[in-house]
Amino acid sequence: MIAILNDFLKAKDLNDLLEISSSLLVLSNTDNDQIKQILQSWELPQEIANLLMYPNLIPEDYRFLSLFKGLQSPEVDYYPLAAIVGLEKINPNSFSEEFRTEVFDSLLGCIETEVLVIIQRGTIALAQYKMPHELDRIARWLNYPDDIVRHNILATLIDGNGLLATQERLTLILDSNRLSSFNRPFLELRLAEIERCLINIDNNSGHLLTTSLTTTKLPYIPNLIQWKSFLSLN
Repeated sequence: MIAILNDFLKAKDLNDLLEISSSLLVLSNTDNDQIKQILQSWELPQEIANLLMYPNLIPEDYRFLSLFKGLQSPEVDYYPLAAIVGLEKINPNSFSEEFRTEVFDSLLGCIETEVLVIIQRGTIALAQYKMPHELDRIARWLNYPDDIVRHNILATLIDGNGLLATQERLTLILDSNRLSSFNRPFLELRLAEIERCLINIDNNSGHLLTTSLTTTKLPYIPNLIQWKSFLSLN
């Protein structure tokens, strides 16, 4: 298994990483010791990024500490993205409410950045870790000038609050005149779609409209090698 693990740790292409990870179903004590050593040293960017993206391979006593460290990493700006992707692979229902809130808070802090792909991907993780009383804290991202961010935040609000409550929320936001001229048409269109859903909620067209509103959009993710050039272009 050591050879396969080394292939995983050194993999640069994300598709290769996915394929190799499927072969790592059971890790030996030697494998776990190697992973722990990498995470303790925190000096090998490719290996660390790969592990953060597949936290099921990280020994449990290192897993969440490593993910939180990745989210808050100042030394390698790719780590927060890798940690966000990794958190998406963990079932939030396995956490206590207190710990889930801690993850949610860390994700909110992580997306306070100028790196668009981190914000975009962060909205997907936020959808998984949200609690009903925390939805107001993400509603302001509806005014963010990016279609994926706005769509995913709206999907999270609909999933957490339901159509009727989200309709009322959007109506209040639109009436408050706090939106930029760029974002207003997007929310007006989404509000019209929600209203159509509410009218047709008992037939198949209502179901299809709701599905289109609540399905999150996935942004393209560069690998670590592409990261610097990707940032310079976006």
